[in-house]
Amino acid sequence: MAKGISGTAIAAAAAGSLLLWSGIKGQSWSRVVRDLISGNPPQTEQENPITVSSGGGTVDGSTSPGATTANLSGNKKIVNMVASTYGWGSGSEWDALVWIIDHESSWSNTAQNPHSTAYGLFQFLNPTWASMGGKKTSDPTTQAQLGLKYIKSRYGDPLKAKAFWQAHNWY
Repeated sequence: MAKGISGTAIAAAAAGSLLLWSGIKGQSWSRVVRDLISGNPPQTEQENPITVSSGGGTVDGSTSPGATTANLSGNKKIVNMVASTYGWGSGSEWDALVWIIDHESSWSNTAQNPHSTAYGLFQFLNPTWASMGGKKTSDPTTQAQLGLKYIKSRYGDPLKAKAFWQAHNWY
């Protein structure tokens, strides 16, 4: 009987490769499988960006007029790095931050509420930007710094901010 690689080992290697590829490309493994089966190369968010209207102008001069692109997985990584400096980069605090930002902006640093001045990842109103010592910007790092500063100063931590949001439908 010839020795070789078993079918189970090949299947495990293929599954591991798909999981690794999906992590590198920032896509779910099911999307990677669907793309491969259809003959399309898997795409990343950067290759297939989400475009969000900025209302026809720039916010801080760092974006082009009209539309800007939002790198959602990159924004999440940025917020996580800043949250880690507060001790909120994992566990229930991180889960609460994810929940808040999912509900506020779906991780778009250029999200604009059409009915108010709420803008960005944390959907700050114009007066909130200044009260946190910043200015309205599309820069996700600055938004993360100011957003977490706001949560810390107003609520103490993301869990309390989320509880307030759930009770009032805003935070």
